[in-house]
Amino acid sequence: MILLLDGAELILLAVLTHLAYSPYTKVEESFTIQAVHDILKYGISGISEYDHQAFPGAVPRTFVGALIIAGILKPLSWLFGLQGGNEVSSITGIAMQKWARAIVGCLNVLALFRMKRVVERKLTANDEPKKRNPLRHTGYWFVVFLSAQFHLMFYASRPLPNFVVCLPLAVTALSLAIEERYCFSIGLLSFTAVVFRLELGAMCIGLALAALVARKVSVMEIIRFGIIGSGVGLGLSATIDSYFWGRSCVPEMDAFVFNVIGGQSAKWGTEPLLAYFTRYLPRLFFPPMVTVFCIAGVRIASTPFRIVFAASLIHIMLLSLQPHKEWRFIIYSVPAITLLGSMGAAYLFSLANWRQANGFSMRILILISPLLMLMHSVLMSYISSMNYPGGYALSAFNKYVLDNNISNATVHLDVFTCMTGATLFGQLPDSYGIIYDKTEGDELLDAWSSFDYVITTDPNSSLPPVTGYKWERIQTTEAFDRFDLKTIPEIINSEVAKGFPILKDAILSADLQPVKAAFTDVIRCRDSVYTYKRVEN
Repeated sequence: MILLLDGAELILLAVLTHLAYSPYTKVEESFTIQAVHDILKYGISGISEYDHQAFPGAVPRTFVGALIIAGILKPLSWLFGLQGGNEVSSITGIAMQKWARAIVGCLNVLALFRMKRVVERKLTANDEPKKRNPLRHTGYWFVVFLSAQFHLMFYASRPLPNFVVCLPLAVTALSLAIEERYCFSIGLLSFTAVVFRLELGAMCIGLALAALVARKVSVMEIIRFGIIGSGVGLGLSATIDSYFWGRSCVPEMDAFVFNVIGGQSAKWGTEPLLAYFTRYLPRLFFPPMVTVFCIAGVRIASTPFRIVFAASLIHIMLLSLQPHKEWRFIIYSVPAITLLGSMGAAYLFSLANWRQANGFSMRILILISPLLMLMHSVLMSYISSMNYPGGYALSAFNKYVLDNNISNATVHLDVFTCMTGATLFGQLPDSYGIIYDKTEGDELLDAWSSFDYVITTDPNSSLPPVTGYKWERIQTTEAFDRFDLKTIPEIINSEVAKGFPILKDAILSADLQPVKAAFTDVIRCRDSVYTYKRVEN
């Protein structure tokens, strides 16, 4: 009941709405989602059947997050019949994938909600009766700004390593810092960095430095709790991950050696030193209202909030030294920046006099800010839902199999299909006799004659020939291509000239389909993935 009254349901609604629009995953999420599937299906003893045995990736990844998600999901897996070879349809499998993602999202929502409650307690602890507190509504603005932004809400349910248990622990650590429990915060960040994502070490360093400068911790306390946290993390990761990988390893240490010391991450692209500040932060906070309000928030914030904000900035600055940059490496700083922006918005809104022109304008600006953010978020979510052609193609193929009573057939999924949404959760159960082949490299040509179906990006049916057969295209899946901005004036002029028929139709029918149909002229798609059937000449 407390959750429903305090705004957590708004954050959860945003996360689950994005999940519903885009239920499939991409290659960066594949390790965790495949690991969750395998843990549920084969248990922790059937490691030889796990997907990572055939597709280990460049460096190992931790199984700790997947184990936690699978452990929570286990009762639901019994309910849906995923265990023990029971019959389940691919629809049920995708439902399980959605449940797995929902659990990831709920853990992130709970951590963000706890931060909101901590902030409210901190800001209202010394409230006096009849005395106005301009920051008392910071928590509400925090919820509104979180729910309206795109990246954090869209990815909060995604099984990226940065979001699976890792982000909730990072947010919890920042909440501890706001409560002025800095030593525990440093210990938790150290633990999380070693087990889940080593870039959180930069956040830990930032928090330690900021707290040290503010004289909230001593050097010995930093060292002691840092060693305790990282030591526990090393022990946990070494124990669990060495078992699953079949060799002694701590995945984040291996990744550090491979990517940073070995310089392999540079192969994925390098960017200028200030790219996080000039490119990624503006993208994470678009429109930039939160960062603008942040200026006021920093000025009026008390020491714990400034320490958390400073830790986030130092985190970004330290990661800027690494040539390879991705927005998800700095996602842990987004809650703190949003918090300071919320504090600034609450302060400005409270003090602005709506009877004066400047005060009235300020309040209107603050009120429309989350609406503009939400409009951007809805548009981005709609476009992003079109970026998983592999998942949609596999789902369409499974429907084709079921509709035509096909069994004992082999379908080959090319690399792009697997990278854009085709996961183990999307496959039909073994009893259907459908083999989902993911052969790559030189072995692919030798296996070609065994394929009955192929899901590929090849649009011309110029597939390797099989004697006595040809390839017939049976399905085509589209993906987002581009914006056609030239059509926007035409749509607007047509609407005005004809008396807004599309808008009226949408309102009268209580259906957004007319609006979506109009948008199809603006948002252009292209044929992306093709499904072929082998037929006799």
